[in-house]
Amino acid sequence: MSKWSWRDHGLTVMVISILTIPYGWLTDEVVLLPAILFAAMCIFGENKKMPATTRIVLAVFAFLNWMMLLLIASKIPLYFWSSLLWFAWYFYGRHRLAVYLKAKPAQVPAVS
Repeated sequence: MSKWSWRDHGLTVMVISILTIPYGWLTDEVVLLPAILFAAMCIFGENKKMPATTRIVLAVFAFLNWMMLLLIASKIPLYFWSSLLWFAWYFYGRHRLAVYLKAKPAQVPAVS
């Protein structure tokens, strides 16, 4: 069993806490910026060409973010699913990091 480390588990706790709050505002999700940036670094930090599945996932995330911005700009309060979007983005980034570390176990990237 591994020991608790805020460096390893803190971002996950923040993402889960926003996902499970019974009430909240869209502005509360600003605390997820470190997790969002960490996921972006995990996805784009590889020096090789991105696989087709990663490109498809990025296109889906971009489309969903665009839809969320349209809903906010139109003042339609249907952005309750934004926390699910950030949850999926963060854990996809963690998945890409795990794939990268499995492929190159001798080298540890700077994003850990």
